[in-house]
Amino acid sequence: MVRDVVETTFYLDLFKREKSEIAKWRSLIPREREKRFTPWKIRRRLDELDGFKEQRRATAYKLLSTYGAHPTPEGFTFISPECVTQVGPFPDTKRLTSGLQELAKHLTYAAVVISGHADNSNSDVVVAKAAFFAAFECGQRKYMPGMSAAKQVK
Repeated sequence: MVRDVVETTFYLDLFKREKSEIAKWRSLIPREREKRFTPWKIRRRLDELDGFKEQRRATAYKLLSTYGAHPTPEGFTFISPECVTQVGPFPDTKRLTSGLQELAKHLTYAAVVISGHADNSNSDVVVAKAAFFAAFECGQRKYMPGMSAAKQVK
């Protein structure tokens, strides 16, 4: 679920920054769209735009794929603590905490990107965005180093 949020946010981020890409994404036949807009190409382009050399987006995506979306031995430890598969929920403070932290981190990024698509001519939207970014800036340096809220909403 978190990986889907992250991947969708990456697309929205690209489309906000390179508006001509959304028309291409919409108009290409599915096979061509899949070639041009693969998740790794989107992550790579965003890293280029941000000047990231350490592939932060790929690292986050791989982590979420390993422990959630794709079958891996590591992923099975997430759903099968002590090698005993349990139909959740099961009490595990460490896994719950890490899952909630990942969700909070990526939903915050999603909110930043989505806010860039909001209509700034509406005063209610501007007030809501200002309140969000005031709260965002308080935790941004600690939990999301290197991410600039100001850069995202331009």
